Amino acid sequence: MLPKVNRLKNRSDFASILAEGNYFRGRVLSLKFLKPSEGDEPPKIGLVISKKFSKRATDRNLVKRRLRAIMRGMLPRMVAGVKLVVIVSRPEVDVSFESLRHDLLELLEEAGIIYGN
Repeated sequence: MLPKVNRLKNRSDFASILAEGNYFRGRVLSLKFLKPSEGDEPPKIGLVISKKFSKRATDRNLVKRRLRAIMRGMLPRMVAGVKLVVIVSRPEVDVSFESLRHDLLELLEEAGIIYGN
């Protein structure tokens, strides 16, 4: 589970990021984000996985758990105040942890949201 301060919770936050955010697409994941204007807030993260990915909730929940674990490890390296939504865009139910981690890391680096190695 992500720490409470790092979770996107409001429907309006999701809507504003999805409507106005910058967009990057990877092999399995897509990323929409808003860079911070100013301040020292912690990064906020939301996950979106539709039923197009899989009709089975257990499959969707497995991918969400994996993404949360990956994001938890990357939080210290993320830009302060960024708000991002990670969207699972390809229906690959058997996607591995390493494949998700690699795709997400590439997207975050390309977007300039994460720094260091």
